[in-house]
Amino acid sequence: MSRQAYVALVGGDRFSAYTLRLLLEADCPPSGIVVETGRGLRSRIRYEGRIFKRHGVGQRLSQMAVGILHRVLDGASDRRLIESLYRGTDYRSVISRASLMGVPLLETDSYGSLEALQFVRNRDPSFLLCHTPYWIDREVRDLVAPGMVIGSHPGFVPWFRGAHSAFWCRYLGQEELNGYSIFCLEAGVDAGPLIKRQMVPYSQEASYRGNDYLLLEAISRELVNTVRELSSCVHLQTTPQSPLEPTQVYRAPGLVDYVRFRFQEARKRRVAGESEEAGDSRYIGRGAQSNQ
Repeated sequence: MSRQAYVALVGGDRFSAYTLRLLLEADCPPSGIVVETGRGLRSRIRYEGRIFKRHGVGQRLSQMAVGILHRVLDGASDRRLIESLYRGTDYRSVISRASLMGVPLLETDSYGSLEALQFVRNRDPSFLLCHTPYWIDREVRDLVAPGMVIGSHPGFVPWFRGAHSAFWCRYLGQEELNGYSIFCLEAGVDAGPLIKRQMVPYSQEASYRGNDYLLLEAISRELVNTVRELSSCVHLQTTPQSPLEPTQVYRAPGLVDYVRFRFQEARKRRVAGESEEAGDSRYIGRGAQSNQ
């Protein structure tokens, strides 16, 4: 059976490499791969420039401070979780596998570079599969028909879009809306027509970033299912997201939000511990009475 050709747009991180590995292991490998590596000073300046412009200097510095503090407090547990989820996956080994399979691959500093755009055109894909931390600009999306650029978000859309949705749903007391979403990429932030979304219980054993990693791993597996259907010429049913409000798009947490979050988490653990102790005391009391 003939299959629809597609190009995978991924990053050079371990999460993207895991998705690519699953695609290569499945019966629907891509006809081409474009990797925006994010390496080099120019790429970093471009990335930070966009964020500083969008959030302002003060907010961005506050977000950077959160990153440093979180690595100190939860970095070790995050690394253990990543290793358990993505054991056996590293970027170079996955790229080597693609090469052995004869899948054309391009490493670039931008999906929108002339070289990358021509690479995709030469593959003549029916759709694009994106699992990347980088923005997909319109000039890239326009390389295929509308609604044929598949993306995802580790958050339950439309209510939690933007950055670190697991953090915000927990912080705001709405952890029942923790989850992930698969959708068609459009100009808005995580706002395209919905293909699938799935609620996932928030793990209290993991940090908020650990919950992001759990969602990203689930997304990788679901993206393979989506690609399998699309490459088999199955028409995917989509649903417009509604309601779409600007307040649903969250930024990465700043230092004040993060400190409040840590205090909230500590209070929840203390209350949970007190409840367990009270339950044990009642159980022991009843047992003692029954033995009298």
